Amino acid sequence: MIKTLNGVSTLLLLFSILTNAQSNQRVENDLFCENPATVKILDLSNKQMTKIPPEIGYFVNVEKLYLKNNSIVSLPIEITNLTKLKEIYLTNNLIQRFPIEICKLACLEKLDLNKNKMEYVSPSVAKLSKLKKLDISFNKISDLPVEMAGMINLTELNFSNNTVKTFFLGIENLRNLKVLNAEKNKIEVCPVEIGLLMNLTTLNLNQNKITVLPEEIGNLSKLGYLNLEKNMIKKYLHQLVNVL
Repeated sequence: MIKTLNGVSTLLLLFSILTNAQSNQRVENDLFCENPATVKILDLSNKQMTKIPPEIGYFVNVEKLYLKNNSIVSLPIEITNLTKLKEIYLTNNLIQRFPIEICKLACLEKLDLNKNKMEYVSPSVAKLSKLKKLDISFNKISDLPVEMAGMINLTELNFSNNTVKTFFLGIENLRNLKVLNAEKNKIEVCPVEIGLLMNLTTLNLNQNKITVLPEEIGNLSKLGYLNLEKNMIKKYLHQLVNVL
C-alpha cells in the first residue's frame, strides 16, 4: 500500500509476515508496490523481520529507510543500490557486525545503529563523507577507529552506553561537531584536543572513569550542556564557571 503525503510517496507496508508450522515468524519476499522507484520514504519498522529480502534493491530513490525494532542481523548487498539514501534507522535490532554495505551509500547524512549487538565500528565508516549524525549507542563497542577523525562533517556523535576506553586520535578534526555524547563508557582520559571543538554545545561524559579535566575545556565558549557526573574528578576547573 502506498500513500502520498505532501507529494512524497511513502510505503507503509512492503512485506507480509507469515507464521510457519513451527510458529516461527518469517518474512515473505513479496513486494506490494507497483513502482518501487517512486518511493522516497520506506518504513519497515516493527515487522518482526529477521532479514531483508534482496528486493530492497528495487527502491533506488528511497531517501529515508526505517528498519527499527526488528530482529535483523545483517543487511543484504542489494542495499547498496539505494544510492540516494540520506537517512537509515536500524535501532533495536540484532546486528553484530558493523554493516559495511552502508559505507557505500555516499549520500548518507544520518546513521542510527543504537541498541544492537555490535562489538566494533568498521574503519570504512569514514567513507561516509557527508554523514552528519552518527548514533552507535547501546552496543558492545570497546574501541573506535582512528579513521573517524576524517568524518569532518559530523555534527552529532553518540557512542554512549558502550565500553569505550579512549577517544580516537584526531578527534579535534571534527570541527563541526555540536553534540558529543560519550556517557556510560570506561573513558579514563579526556583529551586536551576536546577543547578545540569550538562548535560544541553539548558534551556528555557522565559515568566514566575520568580523574582530571584538561584546562582546554574552558575554551568551549558555545558549550551549553556539560555533564561530568559519576566520574572520579577530584578538582573542577574554575574555567567551567565561564562556560556554563
